[in-house]
Amino acid sequence: MNPNLESQSAPHSHFLSGGATPEATREYFHSRNQPHSLLGKTGLTVSTLGFGSYRTGLNEPAHREALAHALQSGCNLVDTSTNYMDGESERLVGQTLKASNLPRAQTVVVTKVGYAQGENLKIAQTKRASGHAYPEMNIINDQCWHCISPEWLGDQITASLERLGLQTIDVLLLHNPEYFFQAQGSSQDHLEYYKRIEKAFLHLEKEADHGRIQWYGVSSNTFPDPRESDDYTSLEALEELSEKISAERGRPSRFAVIQLPFNLLEPGALLEPNNSNKSILEFAKDKNLGVLINRPLNAFTDKKLVRLADFPHHHPIDTIELAQRAFQSAIDLEGNCPVADQLEVSRIAWAHILKRNWSRIGDLLSWRDAYRYQIQPAFEEVLTELKRHAVEEKIPEFSSWIEKYELAERALFDSVTAMLEQEAAFRSRRISAALDETTRALKDSTSSELSQKTLRVLMGAPGVSSVLLGMRRLNYVDDALKTPLLPLAESESRACLEKVQNSLSQIFPDEHSNPSETVH
Repeated sequence: MNPNLESQSAPHSHFLSGGATPEATREYFHSRNQPHSLLGKTGLTVSTLGFGSYRTGLNEPAHREALAHALQSGCNLVDTSTNYMDGESERLVGQTLKASNLPRAQTVVVTKVGYAQGENLKIAQTKRASGHAYPEMNIINDQCWHCISPEWLGDQITASLERLGLQTIDVLLLHNPEYFFQAQGSSQDHLEYYKRIEKAFLHLEKEADHGRIQWYGVSSNTFPDPRESDDYTSLEALEELSEKISAERGRPSRFAVIQLPFNLLEPGALLEPNNSNKSILEFAKDKNLGVLINRPLNAFTDKKLVRLADFPHHHPIDTIELAQRAFQSAIDLEGNCPVADQLEVSRIAWAHILKRNWSRIGDLLSWRDAYRYQIQPAFEEVLTELKRHAVEEKIPEFSSWIEKYELAERALFDSVTAMLEQEAAFRSRRISAALDETTRALKDSTSSELSQKTLRVLMGAPGVSSVLLGMRRLNYVDDALKTPLLPLAESESRACLEKVQNSLSQIFPDEHSNPSETVH
């Protein structure tokens, strides 16, 4: 155990004191017309839509504005993690809370511990190099380690409190402990897995004793998986550990909250009977556990990454044919560069690169990320170099080629975006139609966007306390909170999920969506 735990618990003067309380969180909603629920046995009242802080940080003023606006608009639960934006997400949460006029006791702060990435990875590597490595550290790859040992948890909570500027974390979650299995390779030692979680739980009980956290739990992507999955995490097993700890300590444990993925295309949380023949949501409800839902609008399927939202339509354009022509035009130009012998051709051959890597970027979300963070910066850089080279070498035909090349490549990028948006728009319409067919509560609602319908379905599922939504812009906050989204009845929620599952062949019809396949 961490020998410095008691000394670490001493509050700093610049920290916000105290934590969320049942009375204050109830008071938060007295003058706010937002749906809310109890966070299980914690007794805390939380908004049914929580602020998900993944990919938020201090470097974007819009993120601070969005969080501040959400806190004033009826969202009193904020979820973050030690590894989100290398700690900047926690700093954003802390500074925004401090600048707000909300009492600390009205806001529920959830953070997660487990990953060693970025600065935390450097800390772990330094300890290892000094001969004092953190015990039970799992090395996933060069950029990501993972650990839930008491020593790691203690140091991480100290750092987390400092970044958040809080005296107490309301809910501390072990972040994807199933990474243990990935580090073990072919060895699937579930006994060791739960042994490590038990040690973590015992340490977190001591953290709660010292007031550094109030409650704890587990965030796992494998909670909804079938029991036979190699890296499955059993809530039933965790509840047994909690009961064992309660008996040993002679008082109820502070294990109270879980977090898991759940959306229309990944409905296992409600439809997979993996805990005593009950779904994890049903089992958690029986045990009075708080349940936080992540990835409500981003679904990983065996086909592609799907965003459950509406997208621009491009009627009456045949976007596939447009993309095919754009591919052919760009490939022709790339193959006829007048100074190819003077250039690194692979840096200008974007059509060739996209054709070769289409399986990795053939869905809209992957394409948007690849374009924004990789393709566009690299393209603009090489374009500047090409233009400079043409001026320096005074080659007229090269300058003429560059003009045509720039137009062709930009047309290619635009056509790929349009084609994937059109595909996503058709899919979203099919999903939305399936939901409307299931219940008039959605068909007749003013909340007509697919994202809003999806959130209402998930909010209405049994046992769900709060659905975590990424709201990094003011308009995202208004879309979610300006007109309160009312949860569906539990029976309607289940019916919608089952309807979507039964409609997958219509939602994902066999269709040609690789425009580069016909290009030679």
